[in-house]
Amino acid sequence: MPYKKLRSIDHWQIFAGQVVDYAFILLDRENCVADWNPGAERMLGYTREEILGQSAMSFFTPEDRLTNEHLRELQTAIRDGRAEDERWHIRKDGSRFRASGVMAALRDEVGELIGFAKIMRDVTGREQAREKLESSLRERTALLREVHHRVKNNLQMNLSQIRLQADRVTDPESQLAFEDTESRVRAIAAVHERVYASSDFSTIHVEPYLRALIRDVETNCDAEARVTIHANVSDLALDIVQALPLALITNELLCNAIRHGFPDGQDGSVTVNVTYDPAGSNWADRVRAEIRDNGVGLPPNVDYYTHDSMGFDLVRILAGQLRATVNVETCPSGTAFTILFPLTNE
Repeated sequence: MPYKKLRSIDHWQIFAGQVVDYAFILLDRENCVADWNPGAERMLGYTREEILGQSAMSFFTPEDRLTNEHLRELQTAIRDGRAEDERWHIRKDGSRFRASGVMAALRDEVGELIGFAKIMRDVTGREQAREKLESSLRERTALLREVHHRVKNNLQMNLSQIRLQADRVTDPESQLAFEDTESRVRAIAAVHERVYASSDFSTIHVEPYLRALIRDVETNCDAEARVTIHANVSDLALDIVQALPLALITNELLCNAIRHGFPDGQDGSVTVNVTYDPAGSNWADRVRAEIRDNGVGLPPNVDYYTHDSMGFDLVRILAGQLRATVNVETCPSGTAFTILFPLTNE
């Protein structure tokens, strides 16, 4: 009988009898308990005398028995030699515990199946800790979503107030200042709106966001000339700490190019390229952003690095947040700003 063959395994009682944190269970070919160790008794609640000859099906939950999970485990072990699983089991007193285990098919010297050996470990504490962590993460996610929602709504309210105030101003220079402020706030609000709509609060996919920002600039940035914006944006995923400065820099330089690069009303174009930097020694770790126009170029008395203006001051501050280098090329055929920054701020 398989039961006798299993009982004859050398040193089984010595080895298994000293282990209490793991359940060692020997099963015959009919899935009945042939032997087990004190660890199994401690885990499942039956004494050795109570369980010998009883079906291991009694350890499975009613829902698993209904779907024959206990048989599926045996079939896998017979086919593959072993079967791993992690599931809820039932003790003698009806309480449930989570166990991770492996079952191996046992065969004699001629390859005949004589039974099964199963090792289980109680991982209920780990499962409870995981569920607690997931619950905490869900709560934090909900809170973050609410924070971004409130920030976005507050920024929208600020935009409305800026528009109302701008409507009362007749001085062209003051109106332009209000328009610039409105554009910057709109860019920030758009970042929070995209984060709020995303399932991932840690990163923002740059390509759809910058294209939306460009459309917004085309709609709201007034200019005498008809300026076409071309975009080449790679599928980058940036941390919000980097996505926001990049968006504001792009917004600032786009508006400057449209408003000041074509003063005589001639048509023109601005190209926005945001990609990994192929010229870098490890180019996948650097981002290259370029805003290039074919306008008149910067005036001779304007130096980006020293010129005192709100727009350039803002770009310099944001570039510092990105740990970026900024290169400016200007000539009568246009201006190009190239911003290089590491992919992370760590």
